[in-house]
Amino acid sequence: MDTGIVLPEGPVIWAINHGFKDDALGTVLIARHSYILFASLPMFFNTFDGVLAYLNGIVLMNRKDAHAKRGAICNAMEVLRLGADFIIYPEGVWNKTPDKLLLPLWPGVYRIAVESGCPVVPVVHYLRDAHSKAKDNLIHTVIDDPIDMTSFSEEQGLRHLRDVMATWYYLMMERYGQSTRAEVLEGQKNVDEAWEAYLKNHIGAVPYYDVEIETMSDYRPKTIARPEDVFAPIAGIQKADARIAKSVLYARGLVEQERRRDFQRRF
Repeated sequence: MDTGIVLPEGPVIWAINHGFKDDALGTVLIARHSYILFASLPMFFNTFDGVLAYLNGIVLMNRKDAHAKRGAICNAMEVLRLGADFIIYPEGVWNKTPDKLLLPLWPGVYRIAVESGCPVVPVVHYLRDAHSKAKDNLIHTVIDDPIDMTSFSEEQGLRHLRDVMATWYYLMMERYGQSTRAEVLEGQKNVDEAWEAYLKNHIGAVPYYDVEIETMSDYRPKTIARPEDVFAPIAGIQKADARIAKSVLYARGLVEQERRRDFQRRF
């Protein structure tokens, strides 16, 4: 923690990256007492973690219900109005991608900040190996300066917050995350297979992991087109003459490849 960071006396919104099962505990240990946006119902109702979160203070949200999500924003606003801090994970779900430092952020963190007038405090955790119990495998954490979201548009604010958090994650990864190629592959044939094996182990360590909701709750702006979405209509052509047969086969191969490598929506 950077001791030079000065937090305002009033309430703040702690914005945390999401990637391993103990990042919530790590946040509670370094942040001021805060209510947490708790959105995993199986974890809340079936584990001791849910009990502890309830005792600490939570805003419970059912991500499968649009009314519940809107209600959670109202409850968060009330928490801040009463003078308490609020913790939110703006990525929505664990970052399970092999190539993104941070997932696109849900706009709720911006809207709550602007409506409440409370600054957003970026918090970034990094853990080199989520499965190692070695004493030197520590959770590294950075707390950055509070951000006044009212000075940005929604698009600018979310981009700025994500850039700040991704930059810190990259710097910690460079400093604490060095690994050899052999360690990364772990006996697998290629990087994709190694990452898939890692995710299976990673998710298996969490009791009551809600696969249905976790594979559908990352934020995907409609303005960003994915290759599999663009080429899906071509891949779906059933009767192709010789002029377009190669294009159809290419589209099918690309769509299959992209869906297979879409770890975020598969795990």
